[in-house]
This record gives sequence, structure tokens and C-alpha cells, in this order.
Amino acid sequence: NTWAAVAAGATCVDASLGGIGGEPERVEQNHAGETGNTTTEDLVVLLERAGVRTGVDPDALIAAGRLAAGVLDQPTRSQVQHTGHGLLENS
Repeated sequence: NTWAAVAAGATCVDASLGGIGGEPERVEQNHAGETGNTTTEDLVVLLERAGVRTGVDPDALIAAGRLAAGVLDQPTRSQVQHTGHGLLENS
């Protein structure tokens, strides 16, 4: 959904570090167990790979996500925390 919004011209989108947040499983609105928010780390890497310059340092963002995972004592949903961002420096 976020990528579709950007492709349609959105210049501001919402995400959260590690995807932290969202609807708890015990709360039922339309359906239970919403998966949470788009991870900022994954979104920044997606945008950068697509040529959309964000001005955000992916390495620092991934480090912050790992710190959050440690504080929460549980993994976040960020894929790039596990795989790396694969972006070339100075590209």
C-alpha cells in the first residue's frame, strides 16, 4: 500500500521503526491480528533502491531497529535487519 501511494505521487508516508505498533491481536475491529506498521527500515531501503532519495542513513536506521529489538527483548518485523540493505555506497 505504501509503495502504491508513492507511485501515485504521495510525498509523505507513515512507517515505524521495526514495524512496532499496530493493532493488538486481542482487539477486534474488522478482523483480529493486524500485522502492524510498515517498517521504516524496509521502506527506506525500498525507496532508495527505486531511486527515491530519502536522506536517511540506512545503516543508522538498521542499528536503531536492532537497539529497539534489544530493548523490547523481541525481534522486530524488519527484513533488512536480518538481510542487510544491499545498497551500494555513493550510489
